[in-house]
Amino acid sequence: MPDADIAELLTEIADLARAYGSQPPGAVGVRALHLHDRARGLLTSTRRPTQQTDLYLALAQCSALLTSATSDLGLWTTAEQYAAAAYDYGDGIGHAGVRAYTLGLKAMIAYWTGRPAEAVDFGLRAVEAAPAGLATVRAQSLLARAWGHRGAPDQVDLALRAAQGAWEDQGSDELHDPAGGEFSWTRAQHERSASTAWLQVGRHEEASVAAIQALRLIRSRAANQGGSLEVEARADLAACLILRGQPDAAQEALAPAVEVLSPLWSTPADWRRTGMLSRMERIAVLLTDPRWRGVSQAQDLLALTRAFLATRPTVPAVLA
Repeated sequence: MPDADIAELLTEIADLARAYGSQPPGAVGVRALHLHDRARGLLTSTRRPTQQTDLYLALAQCSALLTSATSDLGLWTTAEQYAAAAYDYGDGIGHAGVRAYTLGLKAMIAYWTGRPAEAVDFGLRAVEAAPAGLATVRAQSLLARAWGHRGAPDQVDLALRAAQGAWEDQGSDELHDPAGGEFSWTRAQHERSASTAWLQVGRHEEASVAAIQALRLIRSRAANQGGSLEVEARADLAACLILRGQPDAAQEALAPAVEVLSPLWSTPADWRRTGMLSRMERIAVLLTDPRWRGVSQAQDLLALTRAFLATRPTVPAVLA
């Protein structure tokens, strides 16, 4: 087949990865599934090794995007299946970047589903597999999150320091560096991830500093991400403020969470990703503490949070 057909497919996948943060996860998943099917069809039409390698890379990328989309929809069994497929495709063509990326996805799924020991194991394997540069930054950031769920602050600190140091390394991984978007890792994502890891181990001051830094980077447009990243950073900051006894400041931190015309509380249901919802669930739990009974600001924020959590995204039938 013409090489241009495969190049066009890879370009469309890269465009979808870059657009991930600006589309609802369900829409990304449906599009990724379509591209996955195209890649499979093309694979049956060629026996050229170089073309087959490119198409297996395309299948790995589509499976990784499907992992992210189904994770954001809370479809954990499906997400694990796509993550396993993405890893196998990448491993079959000896692609270190794909192995590291998908092991990071497996770590993320494990800690979101209450399996911290597995999360650390996958995180350590991701670090070991990761090429220099952004791949290592991302792997260490996710490892820090995994250690956070294990309740190991010293290990969180070590992983975050390693991630920070890896920014200086020159990398040329075919997946993380040129593709960008969902396959990359920004400094804002690193800081947001750090704030979440520090919150998990009760280090609220470090968490607050990291969340504020993430928001500064987002405002400076250093982060090419959609509104969910800002929501998540603001939710981490709000949790820190509640733990400091400042529910009024927490509500103020959440108010402008996406854009002036689209505040957090009116975020469309289909855009409410797992990361956003889980952080808001943490806020609801914090506000149910007996200390906030009878405190009007806290009760107002709890009511807003519960109303927000009551509406979830619709899962497209092809992904269910």
